[in-house]
Amino acid sequence: EFLFMNRSSVPSEDEQFEAYKKAALILKGKPLIIRTLDIGGDKEIPYMGLEKEDNPFMGFRAIRYCLKNKELFRKQLRAMIRASAFGDIRIMFPLITCVEELREGRAMAEEIRKSGAELVVLAGYMRLLTDDFLSAFPHRVVNIHPSLLPGFCGSVHAGRDAVDYGVKLSGCTVHIVEMKVDSGPVIIQAAVPCNAGDSEDDLMTRVHRMEHRIYPQAIQWFAEGRIRVEDRQVYVAKAEKELAGQPQGSFVWPPLEKGF
Repeated sequence: EFLFMNRSSVPSEDEQFEAYKKAALILKGKPLIIRTLDIGGDKEIPYMGLEKEDNPFMGFRAIRYCLKNKELFRKQLRAMIRASAFGDIRIMFPLITCVEELREGRAMAEEIRKSGAELVVLAGYMRLLTDDFLSAFPHRVVNIHPSLLPGFCGSVHAGRDAVDYGVKLSGCTVHIVEMKVDSGPVIIQAAVPCNAGDSEDDLMTRVHRMEHRIYPQAIQWFAEGRIRVEDRQVYVAKAEKELAGQPQGSFVWPPLEKGF
């Protein structure tokens, strides 16, 4: 849903295709799992006109929204299928209710294992993964959180919390997923300013801009086999690659490579 945010209209099928194609090419034949649109909860998209709900995290969102908006759903699915010509793309439908969390976690892990996937990339996945699932992919499940962890870990409104607290720096973190929420080893972080008088939207516009850069970079490092985890430390092996330079108004570490 990053493609749907911070804009005034739904991205075209071609726009989505180009984004999925780029991600597939980065992985060089390794499986890419793309989750279908999940909006609601902490991901409000004004132009989609979602009604206010008391519990938006488990209400009319994700697969339920898509099934009621079939043309939008078909457009995204077509883009994914077209992009599959450039890589091994798998599709995940989010927030589907089922009988038993443990059974679901085991079944999901087994399915992904059989598919040959080596990395599980989460984005807005608002459920806890089971220990069985994480054990099947040790240090191979990653997530992105819209704060500089460990600050505001576990918060579903990290941007709002940062503004309310009055911090001067906020940002985003790509990290290894562990059983405890937002607690895993940090792979890469981007810091952005949080100015006095900023609204949540002001801050999150900066944060989302950097999320779109550091998450693909982290995936690239995994695809190239350059990530090593020891205890809480994540090491990125050096490569003969030109660095992109620090983004204006932001600070990223480890630094981004050219192309990101």
